[in-house]
Amino acid sequence: MKQSVILFFVLLFFSCKKDNVIEDSTNTNSVGNDLISGGSVSSFQRIIGGDELDGLYSVKQVGDGGYIFCGFTENDNASERDVLLVRTSSTGETLWHKKFSDNFEDQGWSLEITSDNGFILSCTSTFSSTNTQSVYGYGGQLIKTDSEGNQIWKRTFTFGEHTSFNTVKQVDDGGYIVSGTEFGSNKGILLKTDSEGNETWRKLFSGNIEINDIAKTNDGGFIVCGAIKSTPSAQSDIYVVRVTSLGETLWTKTYGDEADNTARSINETLDGNFIICGYNINPGATGYAKLLNPLGEQIWHSDYLNLNVQALDCIIATSDNQFVAVGRDNFGSTNKALLQKIDSNGNSVWIKWFNPRSYNLFNEVQQTSDNGFVIAGYAFGDGYIVKTDSSGN
Repeated sequence: MKQSVILFFVLLFFSCKKDNVIEDSTNTNSVGNDLISGGSVSSFQRIIGGDELDGLYSVKQVGDGGYIFCGFTENDNASERDVLLVRTSSTGETLWHKKFSDNFEDQGWSLEITSDNGFILSCTSTFSSTNTQSVYGYGGQLIKTDSEGNQIWKRTFTFGEHTSFNTVKQVDDGGYIVSGTEFGSNKGILLKTDSEGNETWRKLFSGNIEINDIAKTNDGGFIVCGAIKSTPSAQSDIYVVRVTSLGETLWTKTYGDEADNTARSINETLDGNFIICGYNINPGATGYAKLLNPLGEQIWHSDYLNLNVQALDCIIATSDNQFVAVGRDNFGSTNKALLQKIDSNGNSVWIKWFNPRSYNLFNEVQQTSDNGFVIAGYAFGDGYIVKTDSSGN
């Protein structure tokens, strides 16, 4: 399981969330956009960034066929690190980018397109300068913008000294559901807000728990995944909880073995099952996918160690009733990112590898209107965006 403050800043450095908005600038440290291959609507690779660090964590396709990405930047006169929102055309060229900052370290983790065609971002924001203190406090944050990326409102929440939000979804009443972790007390977080970001209810999961993702269920409720430990020093098990629309627990499941197991992503399938992915480590490391029925009972589990897949970080159901996932081949200082197609029984159909630089990560994948895939990621020092066709090319 991730360790509170240490892991938060490791993630910030390697880039797997303020009240003023700073507009685009054109100084030498601007957030650039460089085409490195392709250039068509069906296929391209681009590097997003400048002289300092940048990274991208979430992507969605917008109505005109273009894309919206969120992550972080240390360019454009960033105050240490700012939340970054990038809007592109259908071929990946930047149309505009916006930054949001509270003066210290700010990171965007997840975004959704809202019913008014704006955007909602889940973020983490630190409360002090990383240059002057050795102990950092941080809070979970929601930022709502219009369709042009202009901030409408921002809300910051603390469930302790080290609160981090990861995933946000808009729900049917116009409000939002957010998942995260309070790393100081090792509690999972589920937060429901109204359409203005005001808290409606909260639910905490106690007992050495980390929540990494949330999905809406077809009954109006939610399902979360992450990891749980029996004690702070124990190996972690996969942790999945299904709740009602009011946060009442329907069931809780754990899945584990002798290894250290973590669930990174969860989504509901068209038939009401749940697909999850993640990785286990100690003694080795392997990425896995797991299909659960509506009661959380395992239908199948597949790992991909023989294919050199050490981690899967995001998985979605595809229009052909199969799955696609993104991950990496190792946890070292040099690694390749991967896009993997998985059939309905958990068998690998194909894998595509991407390594424009020495250290590469894919963080989120979405299927596009042409049945291809768009990916948000990181390539040593910069944001990395990839668009492929339906075969991963």
